[in-house]
Amino acid sequence: MKLALGTAQFGMPYGVSNAQGQPSLDDIVAILRVAAQANVRTLDTAPAYGVSESALGDAMRCLSNGPGCADFDCITKTPRFARARLDADDARTLRAAFETSLARLGVSQVGALLIHHADDLLTPGGECLFEEMLAIKAAGLARKIGVSVYTRAQIERVTDAFAIDLIQLPLNVMDQRLLADDFLKGLNSQGIELHARSIFLQGALLMPPEALPDYFTPWRSSLRAYHAAIQAQGLSPLAGALGFVQGVGAIDRIVCGVAAASQLLEILAAYRDSARVSHGLDYAAFAVNDDALVNPAHWPRF
Repeated sequence: MKLALGTAQFGMPYGVSNAQGQPSLDDIVAILRVAAQANVRTLDTAPAYGVSESALGDAMRCLSNGPGCADFDCITKTPRFARARLDADDARTLRAAFETSLARLGVSQVGALLIHHADDLLTPGGECLFEEMLAIKAAGLARKIGVSVYTRAQIERVTDAFAIDLIQLPLNVMDQRLLADDFLKGLNSQGIELHARSIFLQGALLMPPEALPDYFTPWRSSLRAYHAAIQAQGLSPLAGALGFVQGVGAIDRIVCGVAAASQLLEILAAYRDSARVSHGLDYAAFAVNDDALVNPAHWPRF
């Protein structure tokens, strides 16, 4: 299964369309059971996602009658450093934070450790962080190391300087900036695994355009056109969003976050249905590529 389960919702209120808030422990256990049954085994988390790591670890330990921790492949990330120059102390901070993540998750190894903020790696002295990550990988504590990015410039600078295994990047029907010039296929040719996040644009692509907050008014006409095209294909917004990313052959994993098992079941059904999308839609026509829309860091709090 190409899907991965995002767990930001497990630790904090997340997403413009999230009306449910954080799920309970029982809710998370139910989500993981559905994921395991569907062979969705990659779990994406981070220390920055509130109590997500602890909640995820508690839920995995509760699965006494089903899959245990070893059946899931966790991806976690580093804390934010945000300093003008990094040194050995920051490398030690990275190691300590990673060990705390392992303890919270209740695992002895993760599938990948990512630099959560690419600019940390690109800061003077950032090589100290990368060397510590290499040591973590060499010790068998993380099978892969990589980075989470927002822009092509970050990707180019990171891959020019560091031999990474995995990049997590934003990609959705409104944000097609990374598709130009077969850029992603070039990364594949370097043996870099690619995980797409923000495929629903924090839920904005799943909501009726008129129901979105006033902030989205400048792009409402584009969103209306997209929804009309999806409806004409007989597809739900979920299937449309998933179909777009499925059509990008360079993507290895599609990260989807949920707050309830019912939402994951809907995503699984839409994923199966979404293969029809690529046969009838010119997705390029819906690209907006406006940073004020496609980068939720610029959004106000809703």
